[in-house]
Amino acid sequence: MAATSETRRGLALCALALGLACASEQRAGTEPERARAQALPSGGASGVAVGSVCGGSTQLPSGISEQRLTSGGVERRFLVYVPPGYDGRAALPLVLEFHGSGGTPEGQLGTSQLSTVADVASFAIVAPQALGARWNVPPDAAKPDDVRFVGEMLDAVERQLCVDRQRVYATGFSGGGRMSSQLACDLSERVAAIAAVGGLRFPGPCERARSMPVAAFHGTADTVNPYDGGGQPYWGTSVEAAFDGWGRHNGCGPRRESRVAASVVQLAYGGSDCADVVLYRIEGFDHSWPGAIYRDRERGTANDLIWAFFTAHPLPAANPTPPAGP
Repeated sequence: MAATSETRRGLALCALALGLACASEQRAGTEPERARAQALPSGGASGVAVGSVCGGSTQLPSGISEQRLTSGGVERRFLVYVPPGYDGRAALPLVLEFHGSGGTPEGQLGTSQLSTVADVASFAIVAPQALGARWNVPPDAAKPDDVRFVGEMLDAVERQLCVDRQRVYATGFSGGGRMSSQLACDLSERVAAIAAVGGLRFPGPCERARSMPVAAFHGTADTVNPYDGGGQPYWGTSVEAAFDGWGRHNGCGPRRESRVAASVVQLAYGGSDCADVVLYRIEGFDHSWPGAIYRDRERGTANDLIWAFFTAHPLPAANPTPPAGP
């Protein structure tokens, strides 16, 4: 379901008011970061209806817990982050967070600092580990099926935690951004929207996938996944080609461009019958997770923009969601 025109205008004005400049990574735990988190909308105040009310029990503690499951005959590992004070009664939004190639879930959680947003906005995070530290994207049939693993991981989490199934999202950095892009094609019945950082792809053809809300952040000085394409064989096409691919997939009209800060251009597709696709082109920025130093010292980070995008784009109510296993 596309966001309303009022919501899209609100998000655009938010980006314009904040203005975006970038640091190489988040400064975890600092007072400015905590102040930015306090300005975020909570899950209950987002204006998005919570999918269900739960019985008040959960098998998962607050903070980080390690989980394991067997998928395709192989043991897989993932971390679950539950915000403090969660009592198991309200259905939590869930953000799947994927590390980059060569990374770990612990490293990704430390780099993104999305947990500081989760603490205030009240959502859970699931951060899985790729086999050999690299996601199987583009998919190779000779390797373990990571899309199947993610589906089974969601089933496992839903058996232990009260999850709002209309608000399950995916984000990731570099190879994790490519993995999130793959899920947008192959798991669109369960993932409501994605945000790819340093790794947006359009894995098409995605004929079976619904219209998918997509947000992306990418630096023009990225030498690992070059903005204009090239690089490693898995990369190839440019970021804007991938962005345009999602715009076409969603049936959008012409794209719009606007400069939202001295070094940031926002490219956008959207419309009354088109799921939003937004790309923040960060000039001179390298292969990193964007932090933030805003115009006139306004509070806000790239994480704020990701969460605002997610809260504006729940899974359509009519979209079928497979039930969790017993």
